[in-house]
Amino acid sequence: MTISPQSWKTASLRTPGKRRSRTTGATVFDYYTSSGIWKDFPLSPDDTYSQILWNDPDDIDEDAFALVERLQMRFLPEYILQEYGDKPLATLHDMMLWLDWIRQNQSKLSL
Repeated sequence: MTISPQSWKTASLRTPGKRRSRTTGATVFDYYTSSGIWKDFPLSPDDTYSQILWNDPDDIDEDAFALVERLQMRFLPEYILQEYGDKPLATLHDMMLWLDWIRQNQSKLSL
């Protein structure tokens, strides 16, 4: 199923019971469609990295760093990241959830 760019920016991507910043979905969508081979490709939040984008975990890590910067956040140190657990970033939606978690934990940087 293809989801329009507008729906990436709306509440339709919210996980039940969780409130998510609209800028997260828009930033992820814009990141993957702004240039390169994905520019005109209809991405969906349920697209998996292994089937649609790439298999290399290093590429996903580079994307994560870039998206944290685009959202004007600071990357969290490893001891805080461990609190997220072993939840894999398998889909674009997983990346959005992880970025929201990073945003929610930015205050821990000042401790």
